[in-house]
Amino acid sequence: MPKRCDGKMIFWLEPGNPKTLTMCSGCKNCREAVSRSLKNSKLLTKQEKKVLIAGGFRRKDFKVNAKALMKCAQEVVSEHISFLKTCLNVQQVSALLLLSEMEIVSRAESNPPKLLGLRFQSHWLFSRNQFHLGRLFPNFKKVLSVMYKPNENMRGIANWLDIPNVDLQTAGEKLSPREWLIRGLPLKPVLEMAKDFDICP
Repeated sequence: MPKRCDGKMIFWLEPGNPKTLTMCSGCKNCREAVSRSLKNSKLLTKQEKKVLIAGGFRRKDFKVNAKALMKCAQEVVSEHISFLKTCLNVQQVSALLLLSEMEIVSRAESNPPKLLGLRFQSHWLFSRNQFHLGRLFPNFKKVLSVMYKPNENMRGIANWLDIPNVDLQTAGEKLSPREWLIRGLPLKPVLEMAKDFDICP
């Protein structure tokens, strides 16, 4: 990618690596490079097409132009900003858990982390759904302990925690990992999912 960009945002798909869907600046060189890499669907592997479909593309959209990519990227950025607005800051978590602000930051920075947080500029933000009744929901620290660099994918993990999962069923009801653990159900299936949870942009 070029070193100088005009600050606009687009998706970048690294050929041959379907896991690399990251954001890069949308200068002319970037847009042309993305257009060249995506204009012919034959350049994409089955796995890359699968990733694009999972990200919201339709099969007929594989011949994507830069304008469509930028629109998609802007929507992603907007959704991410909306998510960050729902998060708690250090002061709020400190008041919630009755711990010092220094202790909150220490728990977020520990390895493995004891709180799911994101360092945003000079501040820490924490996903709201890791808490229940004024504390971390049951066994959440154990879930974090088996995940790979969870604080690098706070939004993805926060979303996963609230999505009902077919492998977490009780009395015919599908539960999210968070609800499963709040109800006091076995930790093991959630831990297995957490170990396999992959980092996605």
